[in-house]
Amino acid sequence: MEKIQQAVERARQQRASLGGQVDAPARPSRPSANTAGASGGLAAALQQARVFEPSTQHLRENRILAGATDDVRSDVFRKLRTQAMLRLQTLGGRSLMVVSARDGEGKTLVACNLAFGIAHQTAAPTFLLDMDFRRPSVHRTFGLEPEVSLTDVIEGRATVEEVLVRIADSQLYVLPQARKSEHASEIVASQAARTLIQNLANGVPSAKLVIDCPPLLLTDEPLVVQGYVDGCLLVVEQGRTSRDDVERSAEYLDEAKYLGSVLNRVVESEGSTYYGYR
Repeated sequence: MEKIQQAVERARQQRASLGGQVDAPARPSRPSANTAGASGGLAAALQQARVFEPSTQHLRENRILAGATDDVRSDVFRKLRTQAMLRLQTLGGRSLMVVSARDGEGKTLVACNLAFGIAHQTAAPTFLLDMDFRRPSVHRTFGLEPEVSLTDVIEGRATVEEVLVRIADSQLYVLPQARKSEHASEIVASQAARTLIQNLANGVPSAKLVIDCPPLLLTDEPLVVQGYVDGCLLVVEQGRTSRDDVERSAEYLDEAKYLGSVLNRVVESEGSTYYGYR
């Protein structure tokens, strides 16, 4: 973990010496979407949300452990939740995105466990958005089979209450994405997407927002989403993510919003795996 932090610090220093951050490329806005329920009527949308109860077996098979009380690995996610929320609180923020350098490094799993953990800690809603429109997987992680998707809200084909799914016995509200999109960059960069994120984060007192983003080094969407949220978490997989990828990722992250790195698949001497946080 120390090596990862050193790599991030080196990248920050290099970025500072070059005179600033890397900005997201400008993109034309799409027409405003129908985000009815996201502003003003959000409380009503929460009441109308479909309730889904995932099986305990499915959650365990997909390593959703944040709500478990009989698994020692759940302690790691509770610590991650507490540390991330404390750092987000210091920024006065409510929303964060979870990214990795490349695919397959565990970002979706961290996003789902983090959101689930937050939702079990607070009485206020926690929203989990799947904005990896190229390879959406949050719905499969929970066992959802949505008929409408987040892109339907952004592009005006559905309302928030039609897409929202509340996970039973929690305050976790998922806005899933059921299919790939051929226009992911344009959707994320639209004014409708920005408005939706802002309305969800600010529409209910103390609400929190977690966004699962695509890999930072493979697409430009995380750079755009970074401008919409208050904090960023970088997921790194031990033995897979290279130091070069960590440094390159750090160059793109806004230092003022960087909450820390999550080290996935840390192997202990007993052979078990878990998550570390820095």
